[in-house]
Amino acid sequence: MARRIPYVANGALHVLEPSDGPKIAVGSPSWIGWLTDPATRSFSFQSSSATYTARKESRSRGGEYWAAYRRQSGRLRKAYLGKAEDLTLDRLNKAAAVLARSDDDIPADPSPDTTVQDARSARTDAATTVGPAATNDHARERPRQGTSGDPLLSTKLSVPAARPSLVARPYLNKRVDEGLKRKLTLLSAPPGFGKTTLLSAWTSDLSGGRPVAWLSLDPADNDPARFWRYFIVAVDRVHPGAGEAALELLCSPQAVPIEAVLTTLLNELVDLPTDSVLVLDDYHLIESGAIHEALIFLIEHLPSRLHLIITTRADPPLPLAKLRARGEVNELRAADLRFTSEEAATFLNQVMSLKLSAEDIAELEGRTEGWIAGLQMAALAMRNHADVAGFIAAFTGSNRYVVDYLAEEVLGRQPEEVQDFLLQTSILDRMCGPLCDAVTCRHSSQEILEYLEHANLFVISLDEERRWYRYHHLFADVLRQRLSRTHPDLVPALHKRASGWLEEEGLATEAIHHALAARDWERAVRLIEASGMAVVLGRQVQTMLGWIDELPEELVRERPVLCTIHAIALVFLNRPDAAEARLQQAERCLRGNPTTDEARAILGRAAVIRAAIARFSGDLERCVELARKALELLPETEATARERAAASTNVALAYQVSGDVTPVNERLLEEASVEFRASGAPIALLRSINFLARLRTLQGRLRAAAATYEEAPAWYQDGTQCGMLGGTARPTTWA
Repeated sequence: MARRIPYVANGALHVLEPSDGPKIAVGSPSWIGWLTDPATRSFSFQSSSATYTARKESRSRGGEYWAAYRRQSGRLRKAYLGKAEDLTLDRLNKAAAVLARSDDDIPADPSPDTTVQDARSARTDAATTVGPAATNDHARERPRQGTSGDPLLSTKLSVPAARPSLVARPYLNKRVDEGLKRKLTLLSAPPGFGKTTLLSAWTSDLSGGRPVAWLSLDPADNDPARFWRYFIVAVDRVHPGAGEAALELLCSPQAVPIEAVLTTLLNELVDLPTDSVLVLDDYHLIESGAIHEALIFLIEHLPSRLHLIITTRADPPLPLAKLRARGEVNELRAADLRFTSEEAATFLNQVMSLKLSAEDIAELEGRTEGWIAGLQMAALAMRNHADVAGFIAAFTGSNRYVVDYLAEEVLGRQPEEVQDFLLQTSILDRMCGPLCDAVTCRHSSQEILEYLEHANLFVISLDEERRWYRYHHLFADVLRQRLSRTHPDLVPALHKRASGWLEEEGLATEAIHHALAARDWERAVRLIEASGMAVVLGRQVQTMLGWIDELPEELVRERPVLCTIHAIALVFLNRPDAAEARLQQAERCLRGNPTTDEARAILGRAAVIRAAIARFSGDLERCVELARKALELLPETEATARERAAASTNVALAYQVSGDVTPVNERLLEEASVEFRASGAPIALLRSINFLARLRTLQGRLRAAAATYEEAPAWYQDGTQCGMLGGTARPTTWA
């Protein structure tokens, strides 16, 4: 493939356009001039040590620096190079040597601040700033705060570690490679055919420095806001900065069409310096029609250098026939993925350390029809069988019966302690030692997890540190069915213990899931009331509605805070009548005159919500009236700061009704801006700045209006942004 970006080789820069352009010596004034040109964004560096891509990046506080990126062993590494004047040939070669080192030789992962620190403090040695391109702190699981208030789970964005003992499948790797020339590769097969295993191994063997973004999906990703948040962040991890603008649109308080968000993202990806891959794993878990439609739009307009890979148990509702006709889809199905006789022999006798005859292998391979999970379970069950031939002869039935039978065999041959552990932890979608300790009331969970992994007992590591795991989906299904059958009374207690641990760790969404599964309504309501507003304002409305639907209706009606949260969600869905009904239920819970700050805060919030409904419907006069009522009700506390600021902004809109542009309305907008700035609500702040500038324009104070407008970009340049990549600002729909 012809080079598409400028490259440095043998101490000289080769600029591709014009094709006969002169070579520029590294370190010369022309070299510095080229690096500092705003049009220059990247170049490739080639040396005897390694080849990497250097990219120009920006600091949130201003200024630019260069960083080197190279993929090795499935991981994208990053080395700090410095400012343009620091990019000497010696420094470029030193970075190449560092990036070429093996994993064991690489220093500990740097923090993001270290990776992008000022060149003066990082200039001593490029090796001090080398590490994975994206900070991946699996141990803490606190990567970044998203607009919903929940942290992003790093394990969902990590390529699953390739298992050390795998059956080599070079012909399938070649099939995946060939598909990179098309828009989409689809791996569609029933569970247990090794789709994820194939891709993780293919990724680890990938050459050429091609970046790979990975997103492991789960049922919670049916919320469109959550799905696209993770999707955009996954892309941004391999192409830093590409998702910032799209994320800002996604978290906007006014609903932006997802096509507009994706268009912004796609425009950022048009000029990718290298071919890149994005993997969506377990897409069969996505049932949202809105997500399917948006993904179709994305595939239709996918840039030529970005390739999408989807793994699924069932064909997704995509226009596959049209893609086939255009030659834009590469498909691998069960017939392609099943083990051949030779692969089955390698797996059974080498990987699983059995000593089966060719006849036994052929018989077993024929009965499983190359189903990899079935072969694995059969091998586990055969380990302690004296009569292997008899076992194979009795091995019949459909996949469902095979799974049940082998799970019984595998479980029945484990120590009682391990059996109990498997059953009790089967309620978890993902697990680590401390979480399993909390659920099982033991202190040896990490050792058991490591035993399960080493024994190939259907546990899958989710990170390279071997901290987080999950069970094979089929195995988890069987374990859960057996737990429900043998210990039904224990299931709620297990979910309750899981919820308690997750709450302490700040993983609110998962804590709520387990509290609802335990029917622990008190805990679930408390958690939803504490984090629900952030979830709704983060536009994960479907997630909130799902929680509300699982709660008893009579309980929801008795919780005024819960009613107001539900009302906000309904406003987002353009259901003002249903929202009004919830607000009336909240008010009925507070009969009589409000006497406490809590009661006044609830009634004040209800007034703010009604003011928003009025403004959205174009009734500015009623909006102003309700906003004034909200200011009368809301106590002046830190907890109600955003509500009061929103009410002040709406009251100040009176000038749009009456034409009153007196200092009274001006002061209200000024005070609202201060509150929004203090509470970290950027979109509302920008709107209040805009209203204030308009009012000053109507006053005839054009210089003051211009200065007010200039506050908006100045405030954004300070680094406080409504995004999931670097800001901690909370989105708002109040103003």
